[in-house]
Amino acid sequence: MNRILLFALLLLAPPASGAGLQRKPYLQDVRTDRATVLWTMDAGAGRGELRYSLDGIRWEAQGTTVRWLPATETGLADSVYLHRADIKGLQANTTYYYRVFLDGQDVLPWAPQRELQFRTAPASGPFQFLVFGDSGDGAVEQIDVATRMFSEPSAFALHTGDLAYDTGAFRELESYYFNVYWPMMRHMAFFAIPGNHDYYSNGGYAYRTGHTPPQDGVPPDGRGLYYSFDWSNAHFAGLDTNAPFTEALAGTGKMLEWLDADLARTRQAWRIVYFHHTPFPTAAHREHEVCALVLAKIAPILERHQVHVVFAGHEHLYQRTKARRNGTFVNTRGTVYITTGGGGSRVYDAGSDDFIARSAGVSHYVRVAVNGSALEASAVSRTGELLDRFTVQSSPLVEGVSDAGGKSTLAAGSLVSIYGADLSPADTLAKALPWPLSLDGVSIKAGALDAPILFAGRGQINAQLPFGVSGDTTLEVTTPQGTAKLAIRLLPVAPSFLRLVVDGENIAAIAHLDGKPVTARTPAAAGEWLTVWMTGLGPVDPPVSAGQAAPASPLAHATVPIRVQVGGVETAMSFAGLAPGMAGIYQVNFRVPMDAVGIQQLRVFAATASAIDTFPVVE
Repeated sequence: MNRILLFALLLLAPPASGAGLQRKPYLQDVRTDRATVLWTMDAGAGRGELRYSLDGIRWEAQGTTVRWLPATETGLADSVYLHRADIKGLQANTTYYYRVFLDGQDVLPWAPQRELQFRTAPASGPFQFLVFGDSGDGAVEQIDVATRMFSEPSAFALHTGDLAYDTGAFRELESYYFNVYWPMMRHMAFFAIPGNHDYYSNGGYAYRTGHTPPQDGVPPDGRGLYYSFDWSNAHFAGLDTNAPFTEALAGTGKMLEWLDADLARTRQAWRIVYFHHTPFPTAAHREHEVCALVLAKIAPILERHQVHVVFAGHEHLYQRTKARRNGTFVNTRGTVYITTGGGGSRVYDAGSDDFIARSAGVSHYVRVAVNGSALEASAVSRTGELLDRFTVQSSPLVEGVSDAGGKSTLAAGSLVSIYGADLSPADTLAKALPWPLSLDGVSIKAGALDAPILFAGRGQINAQLPFGVSGDTTLEVTTPQGTAKLAIRLLPVAPSFLRLVVDGENIAAIAHLDGKPVTARTPAAAGEWLTVWMTGLGPVDPPVSAGQAAPASPLAHATVPIRVQVGGVETAMSFAGLAPGMAGIYQVNFRVPMDAVGIQQLRVFAATASAIDTFPVVE
């Protein structure tokens, strides 16, 4: 049967079989091992039951919990009873058939068995999902979009809010949400979040009673409003930018703290976030206060954790921004913000701005296909026109490397920071010396040699280049998502001061012998012995492998000539080599000349190369 015709027939099917069914059964919180099925009845008496099966022959039964929804709260003509069946212990990536019963009688006997089924989430592998928002007012545009989505072979749907206009009341949700999308909701979960219109009736009561999203790790006062879940190799977080956001800004809610911790904790290759109020309104809501607050308070969290794609609504149009990183739109990889508010309600004329990559004031939905380290998204209009298509990668990207002092010149043995995107599944710090050659599934090679890793993060890796590599070579970063390479040049030596930030000032790591830094508040004294901490001074004797703790006896001395000048004058030294008990950090002990005073230039030579900075001296 033609799927569009079947969609129309299902919408016109009788609401009940004489058993009192009101809202037909629909899916919530489908994951690898569980699923929830909800439906409502117009009578409370009787025993509700869900039966599910792998083959449609042998069935298992799951009882329901029942919640009375009085007419005085719902605004419906009569009270209804919400049945909820939680099925657990399911197999991942597996199809299950189900039926719902009251007192042993099938309450949906006219529905073909093949139409009441769902598939659990896979632990890995490709998948497709749909995204849409601002949908529910019953117009022909909504039905057109819904009909096209029904023909999409997708695993689940995200809804970015404003499920039913104008007030999100029970009657509106029944007419413009559950009835319209039931042909999809009966076999795949809708992971929805509320929009501002969904709050207009009784503070979102209809939305909250009709949805049972995941609760894992969510503070008690946020359960049912914001949440996260995994599907295959992707992590999704849905936010409520209404009351929970306002409470978080006022210090009485925890949604922003939860979001920060949730994104830091996930180890999935993809990070996808969705909510209602777009941070980049360009049409009717260009001056909207909540949108501005989302940009100021939520976007920095998303970009800090390198979220790949963000979906929002509120503006009734389609819009894709350029990639954004650390508050700036970039031409490389970053967070892409999609506004998909054209699910069926009246659309706005598309706005314009420099940061927009594509926009259209058209009713639409977004189809997203995830396959390994590639995500392809397509915006499709209600007539089937392809409005936009773009691809995002989660494979590692190496954009640059510098030594621990921030210099671009590098030497074998230098401590380095590698910068880019998707460099690690999460932020992980090596627990002890020697530093590992693989950290959280991340490894680095300089040429043919492995580089030990101190820290692996999504945007930065700190490591030590191996000794024994020189000249033009390739830096190769390998992660669970793939490999990225960067051509580098290693010099024999590349002296560089380590840096400290003290009282907001970035200074060279020069210290008194008691370890306290030399600063404007704690200057050096004429004739005092000081230590400066460095990297890039080259090989040592006896040799120490990269990532290993340097010995205290015998000391590992630098093999190239090291000289120190203060104020342009050669000064005394007592040691230049690897700092005992540390990896990759050199220390140079020198004496401040007796006649030095004021701001003095410090210059440390390693062979003919040198590093220069200044420090304060008092008499």
